[in-house]
Amino acid sequence: GSALACGHFIPEEKPDELLRMSITRAKFCELLAEKALQQGRVTDAFLVGMFSLLDVVLDTPMSGIMGSVPLSQNIKDALLGEGGFERQLLDLAISYERADWANAISLAKPLGLDSEFLPTAYLEALEWASQSVDFIG
Repeated sequence: GSALACGHFIPEEKPDELLRMSITRAKFCELLAEKALQQGRVTDAFLVGMFSLLDVVLDTPMSGIMGSVPLSQNIKDALLGEGGFERQLLDLAISYERADWANAISLAKPLGLDSEFLPTAYLEALEWASQSVDFIG
């Protein structure tokens, strides 16, 4: 059924949209981590993107959720807004989603990411998420 989240009435299709956004974010963060040559952190990057909307889905503050999920401290820190590589990727992904190009580019630089790569990676993430959601649905 429909649910109240963030004080707004959420239509029925909202869970699908949140799932699509989460999967897109996850893949985008994963692609960014690969491009930043952080192979050992690709899985964490994916998971941070995947779980970054969990507070919206559950309509519960992220701090309240993190105590009960079996994620590494690294991932929990990133989801709670702490610094670090994965958080930088998530901030970059959120800026890009919001079409805040200036911020996205300034966040990409210290990660060694070329701003030209961002649209390519985001498009790939969108396509991947779309196929994944169709497969699940």
